[in-house]
Amino acid sequence: MADQGELGAVAFGEPAIADGTAWPMASRRRGGTAEHRDRNVAAAMLTYFGARALIMNRTCRPAPSRPTSSQVSPRLDAPGRDRKLKPALPYSISSKLARVVTSVAVCLIMGGCSGKEDVRTSPPAVAPSATTIRSTAATVARSERWKVIQGPRLMATAELVDVVAKGPRQVWAAGSEGGAEDRGGIVVVERWDGARWRRSALNRDREILLSGFDVGATGDLWIVGDHEVIHGDGQRWSYPRPSKLPDSSVFTDVSVDGDRVVLIGGDEAGEGSFAYEWAGHRFEKRLAAVQGDFAAVTARHGQVWVVGNELRDDCSNIRPAVWHAVRGGKYTRMLLPDVVGGYLNQVWATSPADVWAVGGVGGKQGEFECLPESQESGQPEPLVMHGDGSSWQRVGVPGGGSLTSVTASGPDEVWAVGSDRGDAMIALHFDGRNWTREYAYASRLSHLAVTTVPGTSDLWAVGAYGADTDYGQDVILRRR
Repeated sequence: MADQGELGAVAFGEPAIADGTAWPMASRRRGGTAEHRDRNVAAAMLTYFGARALIMNRTCRPAPSRPTSSQVSPRLDAPGRDRKLKPALPYSISSKLARVVTSVAVCLIMGGCSGKEDVRTSPPAVAPSATTIRSTAATVARSERWKVIQGPRLMATAELVDVVAKGPRQVWAAGSEGGAEDRGGIVVVERWDGARWRRSALNRDREILLSGFDVGATGDLWIVGDHEVIHGDGQRWSYPRPSKLPDSSVFTDVSVDGDRVVLIGGDEAGEGSFAYEWAGHRFEKRLAAVQGDFAAVTARHGQVWVVGNELRDDCSNIRPAVWHAVRGGKYTRMLLPDVVGGYLNQVWATSPADVWAVGGVGGKQGEFECLPESQESGQPEPLVMHGDGSSWQRVGVPGGGSLTSVTASGPDEVWAVGSDRGDAMIALHFDGRNWTREYAYASRLSHLAVTTVPGTSDLWAVGAYGADTDYGQDVILRRR
């Protein structure tokens, strides 16, 4: 491999420098005239200053940065940064130094004008610093009403996946920390007491990919994920997994309505989806072997709604699906508008006559070979559906992207959150007549969930930024 002197010389079309004097403190000297050394030094210094001028020129631009500059940390030695130059060196400097300076100049030119930005990924700042966010349609102002709230300090690769509110001083969030792509993390439960978030005690030896969470009227907590079901009061915990379920069964969500606890999930071996209900001391099967995916459940007002998607054998693709049951009744699939490639991620009911479900159409969860031409690009569209107790309708909403969570305090106060096509966090609001759209966070948040706070107009949202990196970080947002 050529040494640095040869690299520098070849880059500028000159013969490699082979003579000159070493540093003054070195005992070994090489041959060469003073004039030759002076020419080497002069050429190297001209190359160095030429490289600096080229890099600082406006025509040599770096690659575009991420939407929020505070969410990446540029290298302190990045090309083009201002530096203090050392004083002029004496004529006794060696041509070895000249070769080094020349090589540095070559590297500066190649790095400064390569069109690539050298950055190190870092966790997000406490709050997005950008005041505007680029969407696929236009530049839209970020709503200043959404604020990032600091929670307990968690380990790397932390994420929050669900949030539940019973009142202004009774808000819970659940997730995990210290996980990885091939395994779950340590379960985390946090509670907002009106002033700060505090962490609940949990068995730190149990690791799961947490997917669902709810809180009962007495403050008891239900947590599900992977093959686990966890129940407790924040201090003492039990693990009442349904009996006779195969090891391939995984749980996706749980919902509590008084003494009724509904647990949903599916079988990784392809045996279909299922629903179980708590019978006071154990879970009993209510629905099994459903050919579809159960994504979320809500149990309220004595009734249950399960949402997800239905799978078909032919090329008609997936369809959004809703299953409904009253207490003690049979689970039945509801008749929905036909939406090719549609799927539902979350459901919320303010009453049996006011039920909202959200998700998307197309994108990563759609099978492209069966989608309409308008959706073959893979760009998702938001999907919002409303049930009035007798039928379900698709509701048009502004913009693109997909939705992951929905909440409501009444028919004229509905919120849905998700990501737009540019991967910024969006929040859609329905006032009973019209939908409006605002941006809450400058980056996409995985596992994004939102809830209203009873008795207030506040919202809490949780998720994870950079969940697929070593710097994944939990995010808590509040809108007042």
